[in-house]
Order: sequence, then structure tokens, then C-alpha cells
Amino acid sequence: MALFSHSSFKATGIRSLCWRGDELVDWIGGGRAFAADGTERSEKVNYGYRFSMPQQHRRIGG
Repeated sequence: MALFSHSSFKATGIRSLCWRGDELVDWIGGGRAFAADGTERSEKVNYGYRFSMPQQHRRIGG
């Protein structure tokens, strides 16, 4: 039994990817979701601010 499987699909305009269950979600790009078979589900969320890069903050008191 294989521990991992590899899937690929073509998509344009991806801005960020985050796992939500078994889907990859592009939250910055409006909530588009991609299943492992490449099926895309569009969402109608539009964030008004243009994000240019991720930010990381140091822990306070750590």
C-alpha cells in the first residue's frame, strides 16, 4: 500500500493554497477550491485588498 499519491492539474491565477479537508483552497484568490482530480469549485468571495506577500510576526514574550 502506497503512503502517498501524486496528483496534478492545471490552474491559472492561483494566489495562495491551503488544505481544507481533501481540497486545496485559494483563499486570497476568492475561495476557489480544487479537488485532487482537478475539479474546480468557484466561490464568489472578493477581498478588496491586494496582498503582495505573506507576513510573519515574532512571538511576543517568547
